[in-house]
Amino acid sequence: MISNQKSVIKNHNGLSLIEIIVAAVIIVVAAVGIYIGIMVAESQLNRNYHYRAATLIASGECDWQYYNRVYFDRFDEFISGRPVVLDYYEGTDQEPLVGTMTMDLTENVEIVFGRTMRYMTLSVEIVWDEPLVGERVVVVKEDVYR
Repeated sequence: MISNQKSVIKNHNGLSLIEIIVAAVIIVVAAVGIYIGIMVAESQLNRNYHYRAATLIASGECDWQYYNRVYFDRFDEFISGRPVVLDYYEGTDQEPLVGTMTMDLTENVEIVFGRTMRYMTLSVEIVWDEPLVGERVVVVKEDVYR
């Protein structure tokens, strides 16, 4: 009976050290790949947030200028190089992400069906330095008819 149990144990194959190491390497490579994917996605999410914030600020400035033109027949004073905050890192020691807003107003003329159309184009540009990416620019334009 004892000899029968020994033969069963001898025939039982376990995992070798090489198989365990290969499995560990596969798990580590998969974990590192997932981690890198999450970090890239988070970085892209922050860049998209800053772009969206800049677009909303520029669009809001265009709306404000349009409102002043329609109801008060004037545009507000243009301040070139006005700083705008795109992201404020609350609860951290990190400095806010600040961009620069510049506005430009040009007069244009188009002839449509024999009629002369005079209008002004308001252009608002926001420029900022995106961390790890470099300079980014958002330009929003709005046509204002007389």
